[in-house]
Amino acid sequence: MKRWALPAARLFYLLRVLGPVGWGGIFLVLGSVLLLLGGSLRLGAQERDERLSIDRLEQRIRQGSDPVRVAAARDPVEALLLFLPPAGAAPDFIRDLERRAARSGVRIDRTEYRVHSILGNNAQRYQVSFPAHAAYPQVRTLLEGLLHDYPSLALDEISFRREAEGGEQLEARVSLSLYLRREG
Repeated sequence: MKRWALPAARLFYLLRVLGPVGWGGIFLVLGSVLLLLGGSLRLGAQERDERLSIDRLEQRIRQGSDPVRVAAARDPVEALLLFLPPAGAAPDFIRDLERRAARSGVRIDRTEYRVHSILGNNAQRYQVSFPAHAAYPQVRTLLEGLLHDYPSLALDEISFRREAEGGEQLEARVSLSLYLRREG
């Protein structure tokens, strides 16, 4: 008990000397430090998202067409084929779709895939259908981002249904087509 007498007396003295104004200042400094740490963590997450976006764009440039070859194409179909990403890009698209859906709060329960040959068997139409559960702004943001970042992606069909009467949550039935150049 005597061991704690001196630290307790010092603490009591410090409380009395600082008063309410001093303690208010200490709490303000601690609050500022916590806000600074929280802001730096949020900036780190934003930086990570921007890095992923830059990596995705660099990958699209690597996989994308060569503008010189597209301009030198003999006919519009050949130019279109040179513009399309290779068929090997489909798994990357699916991973990106799932990652973006999870990040934006859109729940996708299952996904259906179909592959169709088009343009005389020189290209593929990779059709992806899925139900998406979220509020309308979340579904719209997800689809806008995908359509912006994948120029060869088309929105084939979309339908909305409320999950509960008067509720904000929707079930959206979405059908997308990703057009790809057949390799080989």
